[in-house]
Amino acid sequence: MAKKLNNQGLINAIALIVLGILFCIFRAGMINVLLTIVGVVLIALGIYDIVQKKYVNAVIEIILGIAVIVCGWVILEIALLVLGIGLVIYSAFEIYTIVKNFKKKGWISLVKPIITLVVGILLIVAKWVLVDWIFIVIGVILIVDGVMALLGK
Repeated sequence: MAKKLNNQGLINAIALIVLGILFCIFRAGMINVLLTIVGVVLIALGIYDIVQKKYVNAVIEIILGIAVIVCGWVILEIALLVLGIGLVIYSAFEIYTIVKNFKKKGWISLVKPIITLVVGILLIVAKWVLVDWIFIVIGVILIVDGVMALLGK
């Protein structure tokens, strides 16, 4: 039996659906929006700290806010590249270990490291395509979660 939604539950369900739709539409572009929001919030906190006469905190927050807005994409690109390289190295080591002990483990144990290798390579050569797909999957999950909340399940 479906439970009745209160106002907060209805708002949460609608917010999940809207956020899911935005993730599906903007995909990796949502990162830019999120980075900008984080940067603006940090700058606003810095301004608030100036009013509170916490000058050291204010300067740190304002500098971090500006850095997130200006350098966020560069930092993200570097992080995705490092993650991709790490996954390739990790999966290559795992494949080597499994092949070395192939009689004990069998071919099915190669599935996970091969998938990890493919994801690592995609992060290196086509990171934004992979990030787009991740955001679409997250968006669909959010939409389904919001609809399920509306239906009271």
